[in-house]
Formats: sequence, structure tokens, C-alpha cells
Amino acid sequence: MAGEVQILLDCSDFQGEIPFEKLPSEIVGVILKASDGARGRQKHFARNWKEAKAHKKFRGAYHWNQPRQSIDDQVKNHTDAVMEQGYEDTDFAPSSDFEDSDNGAVTGDALLGGFTDYHLAIEEAFGRRGQGIVYSGTWFWNLFVVDAQKKPLDSPILASRPYWHSAYPALGTPAYAYREAAMKAAKMSTNISYPWQTRGFKEAIWQFDGNGGLRLPNGVDTDVNIFHGSMDDLKNFIARPSKPRTLDPGTDADDWRVGVRVTLDTLLARIAQN
Repeated sequence: MAGEVQILLDCSDFQGEIPFEKLPSEIVGVILKASDGARGRQKHFARNWKEAKAHKKFRGAYHWNQPRQSIDDQVKNHTDAVMEQGYEDTDFAPSSDFEDSDNGAVTGDALLGGFTDYHLAIEEAFGRRGQGIVYSGTWFWNLFVVDAQKKPLDSPILASRPYWHSAYPALGTPAYAYREAAMKAAKMSTNISYPWQTRGFKEAIWQFDGNGGLRLPNGVDTDVNIFHGSMDDLKNFIARPSKPRTLDPGTDADDWRVGVRVTLDTLLARIAQN
């Protein structure tokens, strides 16, 4: 249905123990940070992973990729972190966070190549070839994933994967300062990153800060993540194997953004009543 959206959260140790029993029903799932680099683990991941299932929320896990750390060690770290808690066919394919250049120490082909190798390896480790979700932002791509002429690099491989778009600002919300500076420096907008944009793809999931952050019932703010499409679209997106991908869920127009605003306003009102 045009304009229909599903609301997801993504949470890390910053959000602590998520009070799933108090979450409004409009929040249908969570994608949890499980690991960081070759050795980093999230201390609240195990508890939140199990509680998400207990409260019938769709769940997924993501890994923060570190470009100068061993790919094999990072794959093992993330795989162990998730598999130790139980990974099921009804969980999202693994998500790879691509927004770290080690303060600009790794850029261009080296940055893109290393991340692509990691992403392909983690798909294989989870048995989800071709389905792994790529999380990144245009601000990052246009600053660091560029050639010698500062033009964004293409990636047919990553463009064939679902894109989770970190887009700030959005819906008139204030941007985080460093992203605002990055966007200004790169002379870019919140448009989707080049490999997907040039092929006419939409983001599968759109992340924004929800008017300063969505405050959870435990008093901690988190980002809002919007999946474009119906509940059936979301189930098909998660399924293993999923249907062959052509375009990401959504419409050719921006009418889904109207659904975001209405749904988010309702959600914020519900949380305020708790």
C-alpha cells in the first residue's frame, strides 16, 4: 500500500536494557549492535536479543566494520556474538555498518574493497548470500569512498544488496553537528548513496533521529528506522530465502514519507502517555 511503513529501532549499549514490555505495538522490530571490529562486543546484546524474541519483535544484528582490522577476525567476532545467542530463519540477514574510515586513514578503493570483502564473508557465514544489509550514509560515501578526483566510487556488488540509509537531517529535524559539517564539506544532500542512486534503487530502511531522538520508556533516546512497505513486504524482506530483489520496497514517489509523519506522530503520543 502506498505510503505504508513499518517502524524499527536500532539500539546499542547506549540504550541499555530495552524495556520491550513497554514498547508500543507500532514498533515491530529491532536491529541490535552486536559487535565492533575484531574484538568488541556489546554487553546488552544477549539480553536484548532474547527479549526481542520473547516479545515477538522482528530482530536483527549489526556489526561496526573497522577498516584496519582483520576481516577474518571481524567475521568471527560477529558470527560468534550472534550465533551464541541463537540465530533463526525469521531474523534479519546480517547488517554491516560502513561508516568508519579510521579518521580518514583508509579511503577510496582500499576502504570500499575491504568493506566489500567483509560483507561478502559475513553473508556466507550466516548463510544469507546476497541478502546482507549495508548500512551507510551519503555523507560518508561522498567524503571517503571516492576516487582521486573526489568522485563517489561505484559498487555493483553492494548496490545489489539492500541499503539501510543513515540520512540526517530528515523531516525537518536538527542534524547531528558532525554530519551537518560533513554534508556541507561534501556539498551533498540526504540523497541515497551513489551505487544505489545511479541504479534507481531506494533505501530499504531509512534512519533518522526522530525529532531529536525517540525517547524510550526507560528515558533513553534512540534513532527511528523506517521500512518502506507493508507488514507482508517486511516479512518477505526478512525471509530466507527472500524473493529475488529488483527494487527495494516502497513507491516511485515520496508518498511514503506522509505515512512516516503520521505514524511517527501517533507513536510519539503513545510513548508520552506511558
